[in-house]
Amino acid sequence: MHKTSPSPTSPSHQSDTDPTLRKQQMIMQMADIVLAEGLNNLSLRALAARMDTSDRMLLYYFKTKDLLVRTVLDEVNNRLTTILAAQSTGPRVTATQFLSRVMPMVSDPAIAPFMQIWTDVIAHGARGVKPYDDIARTVVRSWTTWINSRLVFTPEESPENDAARATFLLACVEGIMLLAQVNPEGLQPGKTDIAHIVSTLFGEPDR
Repeated sequence: MHKTSPSPTSPSHQSDTDPTLRKQQMIMQMADIVLAEGLNNLSLRALAARMDTSDRMLLYYFKTKDLLVRTVLDEVNNRLTTILAAQSTGPRVTATQFLSRVMPMVSDPAIAPFMQIWTDVIAHGARGVKPYDDIARTVVRSWTTWINSRLVFTPEESPENDAARATFLLACVEGIMLLAQVNPEGLQPGKTDIAHIVSTLFGEPDR
């Protein structure tokens, strides 16, 4: 009797590893690749080549490219959330103090790749590229929620103003990081006395 050969998209064709474990390993590997090489390599063909597999195998595990992108970026976000949680201790700070502390942090080599990814995600989302448009909205909400959790609470401010303040600070961080890439001799996140500059805008002490 003729035996049917394994399907080329079957996980047993590539590995005897438990499918759930194999999928998690793939997610971790893809997140590593994207953090090291950027968002441009978050495509089926590029990832398959880097992982010595096929785009059909990736689709076997993740069903669609959009779902793969969302899953990988979820892993990236989870890693960054863990890092930020470790930086979220101590008393709340003013807007000026927040910027003076967060800018050196986001330019740290351990965190800068995450910031580059999110800058690219937001840029793609702003152009309406799917699924980055939905992902970008989620990322911005996550960031502004974290920023608000670190800022001094002002009772007289409305919730709308609190949200606007966090959005403004996020725009400062993203803008400085983006411009530093194309004009490094301008604002340098880890070197420029950003707190002093911003204090003149907010009218706050810079320390």
